[in-house]
Amino acid sequence: MRAIFDKFLWGVLILFFAPSTMIIASWNALPDDNLYGVKIALEKTALALASPSYASSGNLQIRYTERRYAETKQLLASRQSIQGLPYLQQQIAETKKMIVNAPNKEAQVTLAKQYITTLNTVSTNLEVQKQAVTTNPQPVSNTSNYASQPSSPIPTATNTPTPKPIATATPILTSSSRSLPTSTTTLTQNPTPTVLPTNTPTSIPKNQVAVAAPITAGQAIVALQINQTQQNVSQTIADLQAIVEKDDKEKEDKREKQKKEEKDKEEKDKREDKDRKDKKGRDDNSN
Repeated sequence: MRAIFDKFLWGVLILFFAPSTMIIASWNALPDDNLYGVKIALEKTALALASPSYASSGNLQIRYTERRYAETKQLLASRQSIQGLPYLQQQIAETKKMIVNAPNKEAQVTLAKQYITTLNTVSTNLEVQKQAVTTNPQPVSNTSNYASQPSSPIPTATNTPTPKPIATATPILTSSSRSLPTSTTTLTQNPTPTVLPTNTPTSIPKNQVAVAAPITAGQAIVALQINQTQQNVSQTIADLQAIVEKDDKEKEDKREKQKKEEKDKEEKDKREDKDRKDKKGRDDNSN
């Protein structure tokens, strides 16, 4: 009996503990993870529970868009993977559809304005990611010790004359008190050879110079996919902006119509008041 009870207890624990573990594990799952399907299923369940309230459902859709972009950003930054972009585009399409099918104009415009702000942020951040992909340097170098080295001067010798003896006459006194010229040799001080630096750079082997490799085919594909997603985001913003502008125009037309009606009523009241005064004046004159 005790063995049966233990098995039953373990079964209950596994039944309730396993889903909780999967929920927690899938919370940070990415599109290329096995538990990502669980994460999407949980989001759809939360959306279904919030469906009675259009505002709550709309806020969840906006949060899901932000989550899809965060996943996309993480994949692009860590692996230059585009697996998150289709999920981001799908989420944008679902949120746009929900806004278009809003139950009333006021709720539609309110959610559209909120989503436009979110999409503008997503578009700006996607541009940052695209620039990071296309400008990411790929250094190629055989030896790390060889980098760009400054040019060093090479000493060169200049041709200067060597010192030579020069004969000069020096007077010498003798006992006959005559000065006879004698030939003596003296050395004059000539400049010594100097070494002048020249600005000639040293040569570095070409295979040891660090260079930036051009963009790879994989990087080009990633940039293209990001650009397509940006175009989708821009088109969605334009469509939602059209809804907002249409509502603004309708409200402005309504205000103008109300002003015109008020002005017409005011003029009508003035005419009626004038007619009453004129009629009263004629009645007084007839009496």
